[in-house]
Amino acid sequence: CVEIDVARTRDGALVAMHARDMRSFTRGRIADAGELTLDELMMFNEDVEDAGQRALTFRQALRLVVGRGMTQITIDFKENPPLGRKGLAKAVLDVTRELGCDECLFWGKDDETIREVQNLGARRVGYTVANFSAAVRAAGMDVISQRRVRRAEVLAVQSEMLSSALMRGAARHKLKTHV
Repeated sequence: CVEIDVARTRDGALVAMHARDMRSFTRGRIADAGELTLDELMMFNEDVEDAGQRALTFRQALRLVVGRGMTQITIDFKENPPLGRKGLAKAVLDVTRELGCDECLFWGKDDETIREVQNLGARRVGYTVANFSAAVRAAGMDVISQRRVRRAEVLAVQSEMLSSALMRGAARHKLKTHV
């Protein structure tokens, strides 16, 4: 199993990059992919000697793992500013379909994005349970509920939340659990 975080640059390009990795990659200068265009992000690759540490587009990253015998490739949506959720699900699904990613499973912190992925025909989805902020708790993301994402098969759990009660709840809802 491998996970690819997918975010968008300011000009809408899909990139395989988490915000914490962006800060490290840019030596603290940039906090989020949405602050740069794709060309600006790729300029940082010029300073990276190890090819395994370079920024990749989502398509490039997915191409490295599709069809390699993995049972699951998790696509973790990062609905970053300035573009947010609008059009993200379709753009990501278009790439996964083009590359034939039957092993792709989609999850993220925004249940609306995951429901949109389902509406666009994705078979395998999950959702995230986390409690790292008051906003996350207020949005109900700290609970397991069939109302969050119907037909979900996987629950992504923030490690600090792991408990026997949570595991029993996941089992009751027939959800596989990833920490």
